[in-house]
Amino acid sequence: MKRKEWSRSSIGALSLMMLISIGLVGCGTVDVGAVEIGIEPTPMPEVLTYTNSFYGFEFEYAETWVLSEEANAVLLSRDSLTLRINVAWNGEDVGPGIFGRTGMGGWGDTLYGGKVSFMGQVIPAQVLFYDGKNKAVFYNGGSLIEVDDLIFAISLQDLGWITQEDYELLDVSDETIAEASAILASFIRIEATGSPADPEGNPLVEPTSVPADVPSGWVRFENADSSFAFFHSPEASVSEEPNLVKVELGSAQLLIAFRGVDEDVQISGDRQLVGKFFPNEDISFLGEEIATFLNVEEDKFLGLFFGGPGLEIEAGDLRFVISLLDTNGSGEFPNAEMDEMKVLVSLIELVVSE
Repeated sequence: MKRKEWSRSSIGALSLMMLISIGLVGCGTVDVGAVEIGIEPTPMPEVLTYTNSFYGFEFEYAETWVLSEEANAVLLSRDSLTLRINVAWNGEDVGPGIFGRTGMGGWGDTLYGGKVSFMGQVIPAQVLFYDGKNKAVFYNGGSLIEVDDLIFAISLQDLGWITQEDYELLDVSDETIAEASAILASFIRIEATGSPADPEGNPLVEPTSVPADVPSGWVRFENADSSFAFFHSPEASVSEEPNLVKVELGSAQLLIAFRGVDEDVQISGDRQLVGKFFPNEDISFLGEEIATFLNVEEDKFLGLFFGGPGLEIEAGDLRFVISLLDTNGSGEFPNAEMDEMKVLVSLIELVVSE
């Protein structure tokens, strides 16, 4: 949403342009008689304003960030780097995982990164630092930030890395961290159309006939004995065997092995594991945050394991072993398919018999 009013950033940009113009005249780089113009100043990025009328807040950000919305979250992104701002009413039932752990984190030490102004408060920024580079920033240490009747959880992370080599190259610049801090400092409260006592619907996504966190157009699958279900894209194919559901999308094959808690069935498989394992993004699974691990050998993708290689994940009266494999053996990272399968796994739900 663009605002017509002059913002502090706009006035600053105008002042900077005037100073540059004066400096150019003083240096003789402008010849008015010959209508010869010297070095032109680099245009300042336009400052935009985001307004969330439901929860009652707004903030400013440069047009160099791409803004998007998810259920109870506003995201500002540059490529794979994302400033994620989770928000809800204090006491709102937002479902599992939204205000849990903020992601894979990665290797490194957490260092104090200074103070950040946010909605009338001063909160600390903790920087994840590894091998001389900034890897991520967790505001208020990743803990909830309470502002009146709202709660926030905020982080700045780059989730685009796959291998350890990728992670070692990752570096969130000091300038970007400072810009993220300026965005947070611009937050202000406005009158809210919603209220803690009446958090109807999902304020950040259009209402649909399926849960708000299900991508548009996805369809529901329920296994043969109606013990669990999930949503998947129409491009994916689903097949079922005893104690196993297979979901295939391109060269990616998701294996959901399962058994009853009292069922004497081997579901961990007999696949010989080779290569190295690297922690990847944590995801929400049936109300719990679980880790995922990439299986890589010489930078070639072998698989992705949920919870851990061969690890049974406990969920009510069921036990799951979930893994993602590349069926064509190319060794290339199926990034788009892998992201979609992570979403699918996060949408698994237990079916409660009436």
